[in-house]
Amino acid sequence: MENDNLRARYEGLKKRYPTRELIPFARVDGNDDIACWEKNKNGKIIIIHDYASEGYENVREFDNFWDWLRSALEATIEYDGEW
Repeated sequence: MENDNLRARYEGLKKRYPTRELIPFARVDGNDDIACWEKNKNGKIIIIHDYASEGYENVREFDNFWDWLRSALEATIEYDGEW
């Protein structure tokens, strides 16, 4: 994500989940999942299902960027145009 899209998601996350400090950086095509950093989570990557009801937005958590990247790359390889 970049520019206006990134700003819109960031502002939207602040409104939809006001108790969290989420910083989005990537999204999954085909659904509303967004990869985010969260303040005070020590570099963990949080996958948020944007627009879910507050308290139900967490999809998955990765211990670090590299674990998330590995998972994202594996999902990309598995996708192979089948969505």
